Formats: sequence, structure tokens, C-alpha cells
Amino acid sequence: VAPVVDIANHACSRADANAVVEEGEGSSVVLKASRTIARGEEIRICYGEYGNEQLLFAYGFVLDGNPHGGTMCPIFPPDTPARAALWRCGLQAMRREQRCSMAGVSP
Repeated sequence: VAPVVDIANHACSRADANAVVEEGEGSSVVLKASRTIARGEEIRICYGEYGNEQLLFAYGFVLDGNPHGGTMCPIFPPDTPARAALWRCGLQAMRREQRCSMAGVSP
């Protein structure tokens, strides 16, 4: 986890991003501008060129008109505490697996 990187929003493609995350010295990471960023402009990195399903389950959001596809599927919230707990466990496991696959390690 890189707390400072959390300030960056998602850009649909690397070409649309105005910043990148790079490996720094040791175990550090660097958030670096890839072009001039105007005052007041949001900082955007490309989390990955993902469809809406992957964005939803890995990051918790979807994009209207996502150029990488993915249907906007209706998801109904769990209707009991037990189902809500199961839902949270499933989402946590999917996010953990996604982070591991992005880092090239097994969960």
C-alpha cells in the first residue's frame, strides 16, 4: 500500500493519465508527473485498462461509457446480515487476488 498514491484518480488509459507510479529506491514508490499538470487539475494515473466488472470488484467503481467495455450490471445489496458478511468476505478476497496478480505474486 502506498498512501500518497491514493490521491490519484483513475484515467481510462495510460495516454489519458497525467502521472505515473514508479518504483523508487529501496521499497519506496514515486508518484511522478508524466506531463505538466495545471493548477486545480486532478492527478490521474491509469489503474489499468479494465472493463467495468474488474473496476467494480477491484476498486469499487464503474465508469459510464467505459471504452474498455463491461456491462453495467445491476447488483442488489445483501438482504440479511449473514449475506452481507459473505459479500464483504468475497469482495475482500477478490481485491486481495487482484492486488497479488498485479504485483506478480500468488495470494
